[in-house]
Amino acid sequence: MKNLYLKLICLISYTTMAAPVSLMQQNSPLLQEEDESLCLHGILYLDEKRWTLWINQHTITRNKIPKWLKVSSVGPKVVSGQWKIDDAWYNFTLEVNDRLHPPEDSNQ
Repeated sequence: MKNLYLKLICLISYTTMAAPVSLMQQNSPLLQEEDESLCLHGILYLDEKRWTLWINQHTITRNKIPKWLKVSSVGPKVVSGQWKIDDAWYNFTLEVNDRLHPPEDSNQ
C-alpha cells in the first residue's frame, strides 16, 4: 500500500506540472494554439472508472466531459476518443504531451 501511495504522489506531481493552465494568460499565443489543437497534458489513472485528464485548458473526469469531446477509453498512458471540430467528429489516440492538429479540411 505504501508503494502505491508513493507512485500516486509522484504521478500527481508530474501531471500537475504538465498542465500549466494557471500560468497562461487569455491573450497569449500559446493559449490560442491550444484552442486550435488537442493536447493531452496529463493523466491521473486509478482504474477504468476513476481517472482525470488535463486536455487543453480543461480538467476532465468521467463525470465532467466537455461537449466537444467524447472519451472512449483511458489507460495509464493513453487516451482514445473523438474530438468535435465544427460539426464533425475526429478520432484520436493521445499519450501525455501529444498534440493533435485539426485535419486540413475541417475549415471547409
